[in-house]
Amino acid sequence: MKRISLKLGVLASAVALLAVACQPSQKEFKLTASGLQAELNGTYAKIYDESSEEASDSVLIQDGGFTYTAPVNDTIARIIVIGDRPVAFACEEGEYTITQETDEAGDATFTRGGDANSNFVKVQALNDEVKTIRKKYNDLIQGKMAAVPEGEEPSEELVSEANQLQDEFLKEYRAACDKYYTKGGNTIVDYVAFSYLASQFEDPEYVEQFDAAGSMIKNDKSLQARYQMAKAAVSTSVGGTFVDYEITNPAGETKMLSEFREEGKYFLLDFFASWCGPCKRSMPTLAEVEKQYSKILSSVSIAVWERDSDGAAYAEVVKTHKITWPTMQDAQSKGVELYGVSGVPTFILFSPEGEVLLRGHDIDEVKAKLEELSK
Repeated sequence: MKRISLKLGVLASAVALLAVACQPSQKEFKLTASGLQAELNGTYAKIYDESSEEASDSVLIQDGGFTYTAPVNDTIARIIVIGDRPVAFACEEGEYTITQETDEAGDATFTRGGDANSNFVKVQALNDEVKTIRKKYNDLIQGKMAAVPEGEEPSEELVSEANQLQDEFLKEYRAACDKYYTKGGNTIVDYVAFSYLASQFEDPEYVEQFDAAGSMIKNDKSLQARYQMAKAAVSTSVGGTFVDYEITNPAGETKMLSEFREEGKYFLLDFFASWCGPCKRSMPTLAEVEKQYSKILSSVSIAVWERDSDGAAYAEVVKTHKITWPTMQDAQSKGVELYGVSGVPTFILFSPEGEVLLRGHDIDEVKAKLEELSK
């Protein structure tokens, strides 16, 4: 029996060793960088997850490069910051490279390498297309503007041509990104393409696309913030409703937005900034509107995104432009988030009941709407 037990014991040990030996090795993502600028030697490339502001990992740069390895997980978007240059990736299985190259103008770019069918390398194709389109239209627009004599303003015809080129650029740029973005997709290619498209989507489309997006996009903090702003803008667009909030000025004085409304009157909410040229150019027309429609309209101009903390710049605009209608500085710019304001001036016209009748950036549109309502 002892001999049998010994044989069984040896057999059990052999089977255990065989089981360990036959286990598949852990799948790995490997990224090798080369050609990095000499001043980066001795610094660390830092890796961030899309949902965190704190670095989750780092790798030392030596001799113009580094090698970074991580377990495979291609469902999370990551950013590796090399110097001050971010590179988006996901930990796909395989070996990949980043090579830094400097062009004749001294601009440094990264070139990705690896399996051509990998999402890591497909991002390179997307980046190349976007870069080519940007350069094409930048060169065209700059070429036209170069014909303007120094010190002179471009003609209306030239401005119109430049605007046309800008429209063509946006159309071509959008088409290029759309080729790589799959609605609801969850690859690093979808993530990068969506990031490029974020500024191109109007607010309703952004909300729709984000709602359908994969986890990579939904976990990104900056894209989340854009989503919240877009939702706020949609809910306060035409057909939406008035949102009340407490405004605090730099001196700590508070007032509810609703205190500026008058019962039975239309209400015009104007978000502006003291440093904003178009805002200040709209003031004379806004003054005319205030005077002409005072019997049916109450209004307020709320300063947001001010660059000082004491309200001096805001107060100077009120004085210089002789603003006689109600106005206040929103020291925390809370209204920007609640109303999804992406640029100033933003005018929102409400019915006496609080329904949004018009929202836009052109005071002349507000004037035309009030003319229509007053008939």
